[in-house]
Amino acid sequence: MKLDEQSRAWNNLAALCSTHSSEALLQAKIIIRDEYLAMDIVQDSIVKVLENWYMFDDSKPFWPWYKKIITNIAKNLYVKKKREISTQDQEIMNQPHTVFLKENCTNLIAREFWDIVHASLTKRQYQIITHRYLLDMSYEQLAKNFNVGIGTVSRGLNDSHQKLKKVLEKY
Repeated sequence: MKLDEQSRAWNNLAALCSTHSSEALLQAKIIIRDEYLAMDIVQDSIVKVLENWYMFDDSKPFWPWYKKIITNIAKNLYVKKKREISTQDQEIMNQPHTVFLKENCTNLIAREFWDIVHASLTKRQYQIITHRYLLDMSYEQLAKNFNVGIGTVSRGLNDSHQKLKKVLEKY
């Protein structure tokens, strides 16, 4: 292929990447759950598209091919980050749970933790736990916020703790 043809092909693919930039960013965010890393993934995916332009079949739609590239890059980065974080797991888990929740909610371990918490508890239990530990609400504030008695808040937190203890023992 001549240099002009290659240049035109790259420009066309770069334009297609630009056309699908918002979908690409959303796809990366869904997998990696971090906006800044998602932006890096989209940039890496454009480079990957240009490196592998010869593999693209013009007779097929561009988005599924591009989406697969984004997904593969995001999954590889997620696995890499997970491995890096796993070396820190012991140190993080030895901290008191409130410190762990407040200081580490932006890392992947905490995100996975909150996914587990969300999936394991009822909506009300999840709300009480998040308000108690992430918003530092007292029992009195929780009771007022949810329009229930302090005993109900205490019971809800205790039930939530017991349920989470059973679920988290698997991990």
